[in-house]
Amino acid sequence: MQHLIEIVKSKASLSEEQSKAAVEAMMAEFKQKFPGFLHSELDNIASGGDFGDSAREKFDRLRDKLEEAAKSAGEKAETFAEEVRNKFSEMFGDKGKGNKQ
Repeated sequence: MQHLIEIVKSKASLSEEQSKAAVEAMMAEFKQKFPGFLHSELDNIASGGDFGDSAREKFDRLRDKLEEAAKSAGEKAETFAEEVRNKFSEMFGDKGKGNKQ
């Protein structure tokens, strides 16, 4: 966090203690708003680093998991719909055939 503290100190003309308190408050607020898996990235940025590859990898993994979950849900819905069609066919499918002339 020292990187951000120095920026706040120089740009806002605050003391070291005031700058540290401001940055700590800001980081605490950010960490409440961002998901836990991004907290290390926030710390990295506060230390002067860039939004890193690990965050991108985490987002990629999350995207992959969501895609897989959506695919699985779609497959389950298709299976369920097929089972419902089969049950309706069993229950009602043959009734109209004998009455046609």
